[in-house]
Amino acid sequence: MRDPALDAHQQWLDLIQPVGLVASPPALLTAGAVLPANVIGPWRQLRELCGQADDKLAVADLAVFCVE
Repeated sequence: MRDPALDAHQQWLDLIQPVGLVASPPALLTAGAVLPANVIGPWRQLRELCGQADDKLAVADLAVFCVE
């Protein structure tokens, strides 16, 4: 049976790993890290507001980013 907390950590890591964070879902669980249930949706929305610059996320339009 799959662990929902472990799955949530894996989804979150899949979203942020390109930025350079190195961690594993089991390590996060062992450390007691708890993700809010709704973290994935807002994180994806933030990434959609960003563009790419030199293979890194960058805010393309600061005014739109701040309003959204």
